[in-house]
Amino acid sequence: MKTEQGRVPSIGRRFVWSDATALLSIHSRREKLTVHENVYILSSMEPKRTGKKSLRGKEYAAVCACFNLRRASRAVTALYNERLASSGIRTTQLPILVALDQGGPMPLTRLARLLEMDRTTLTRNWLPLERQGLTAESPGEDRRSRVLTITETGRRALAKALPLWEEAQAQFIQAMGEGDFHVLLSKLEAVRRVASRT
Repeated sequence: MKTEQGRVPSIGRRFVWSDATALLSIHSRREKLTVHENVYILSSMEPKRTGKKSLRGKEYAAVCACFNLRRASRAVTALYNERLASSGIRTTQLPILVALDQGGPMPLTRLARLLEMDRTTLTRNWLPLERQGLTAESPGEDRRSRVLTITETGRRALAKALPLWEEAQAQFIQAMGEGDFHVLLSKLEAVRRVASRT
């Protein structure tokens, strides 16, 4: 197909709309494309109409369960981390210390199940605690497993962090209202169950 200024350069494959900026930049440098040719390339990358209404970005942000849960989680995490900052422990690390303090030494796999985390996420949150000397690692029974233990330094850090966590918790409950807070906990548990079954 020709434009008013000549043949449109071959694209080679069908690009999605998100490739538009990069594609135009490449072709503009190599071929010195005209405005007419740029318009043709952009129009050729628009999705084909299927008769179904496509979900626009604004609609996605308004209705996507995952996006909205993660957005709320980031805001709550920032609140708790701000309160915990002076303890040197992040809100993603606090459950690890609490579990080891309450449950005693345990294999990494068991801790991951208890906290309902995948091992990669747990390891990412646990390693800084290890480097700070707040936890210790030892070989398990089969030498392939790792057993984690909270150290005395870790217990002192936990004792410092828990009152700060209580402040963050009280601030959140006060702002939200105690009734709505308990409804939120119930709904979050329902969300977890639904997501686990799918």
